[in-house]
Amino acid sequence: MKGRPRKPTPAKILHGTFRKDRANPNEPQPEAPKELEAPEWLDEYGRECWKAHIPQLARTGILTSLDMFLFAGVCERWSTYRRAVEDLKGSLVHDTEANGQCSKPQVAIAKAAFDSFRQGLEQFGCSPASRGKVSASRNDDDPVAGYMKQKPSVRRFLS
Repeated sequence: MKGRPRKPTPAKILHGTFRKDRANPNEPQPEAPKELEAPEWLDEYGRECWKAHIPQLARTGILTSLDMFLFAGVCERWSTYRRAVEDLKGSLVHDTEANGQCSKPQVAIAKAAFDSFRQGLEQFGCSPASRGKVSASRNDDDPVAGYMKQKPSVRRFLS
């Protein structure tokens, strides 16, 4: 049986579902990334994706130091998609002895890579539908600390 994915505490507060008795006092609070350079192992297409997204993600506070490798993986999926599409510029099909004309394998590779890329971007709020599900923090305010500082009567109202 699959359950719902766990929400971080700030999301619970924003959705009005935070309960102090269920809160994890040891929940990690990752810091902002110190280095925004693309990993050296990304190729030109991966770096293209990195340069297009990282500045905005870092500015909005969505990207943390723990997310750098995850986003690098998203960029690698973009690279795979772009390379497959480059290989398809001539034709989408090829001739085989057994089946005649068939789709080139790059068609399936491009589709799978783009689907994976899109799913990765959605985790960072990089699509119109997913932006509404992600809360960006442009400052160092801790929403949990702000919630805990409120008077008990206000917290009961918000809970």
